[in-house]
Amino acid sequence: MYIGITIDNFKNLKISDVLKITGKLGVQYVELTESTLNENIEQISSMLRDTRTGFHLPNEGDNGYDFSCKNDEQKIDSVIHFVNLYKGRLNIDYCITHPPECTPDGQTETEQIETLLNNLNRLDCPLVIENIASLSIDEFEQFYQFAKIRLNNQVLGICFDAPHAFIRGDDPLVMIDRFNSSIYSVHLSDCKRKHDLHLPFGLGGDLPIDKILDALKNKDYKGNINLELMPRSLQDVRAVIASYLKVLRKFNLKKYWTTKIKLFALLPSLYFSLKKAAK
Repeated sequence: MYIGITIDNFKNLKISDVLKITGKLGVQYVELTESTLNENIEQISSMLRDTRTGFHLPNEGDNGYDFSCKNDEQKIDSVIHFVNLYKGRLNIDYCITHPPECTPDGQTETEQIETLLNNLNRLDCPLVIENIASLSIDEFEQFYQFAKIRLNNQVLGICFDAPHAFIRGDDPLVMIDRFNSSIYSVHLSDCKRKHDLHLPFGLGGDLPIDKILDALKNKDYKGNINLELMPRSLQDVRAVIASYLKVLRKFNLKKYWTTKIKLFALLPSLYFSLKKAAK
C-alpha cells in the first residue's frame, strides 16, 4: 500500500519542484496529470527516483475534454503517445480514467463510450476506472463491468473517489462495502455536500473522512490511497501535510512517526523553499 498525493503546478512551482519536496518527505506514490506533458521529463524522472506513479488521464472538469471527445483527437493522441513513450521513465503503474463526461459533440452516448474505450485500448498501460458524481452507483457499476469486458485484462479495478460519491448524495461507506473487492485505488480530499473542492482535511469540508478511513481499515484495504488536494495558498501547505500524516497514521504507523521526525528538521527549509519558488 502507498499513501500518495496528486502532483500538479502550484503557483510558480514546477512539477519537479513539488516532487523535490514530496521526495524529502518520503512520499512513495504520486499521481501525475496532463500538466506533466509541458515539463522537462529528465528533471521529473530524476526527482521521482523510485517513487511509483499513477497518471490521471484528462477529464472534462479539469482539462475541458476527456478520451470520449471526438473533437479533441489531437490532444488525446498526444497524451497516448506521452504515456506509452514515458511510462517506464515516469514509473507509471496505471492510468486513471473516468466514464464519459464531455459534451456529446454529435455522438450518441453509445458512440461516446466506444470512442473512450477505443482510445483507452491504445494505451500500453493498465487502467483503473473512477466513479463520477454524474452517475449513480448502479450506472457506474454497469459502465465498469462493460468496460472491464471490452478492455479485458487492461482494467485492474476501481478508483473509488469518495468525494464524487458524497457529492452525488450516495453514502461512501455503502460504496466501499459494495465494491470492496474491486477497489484498487482510492481518491480522498475534503469537499462540501455539492462542491468537489479538493480541500485538505480540516478546512471546512463535510466529507466524513474518519469514517471512510475506518471503513477502509476494517476491510483490510491494501491498495493505494491518493490525496487529490488543491492548496489555495502557501498557508494551506500545512493542512496538506497534516492530511497526509492523518492517512499515514491510520495505515502505516511506523512511516507516520518516521515522517513526523523528518518534519521537525525539514519544515523551516521546506517553507523557505516554497516561498522562494512561488515568488
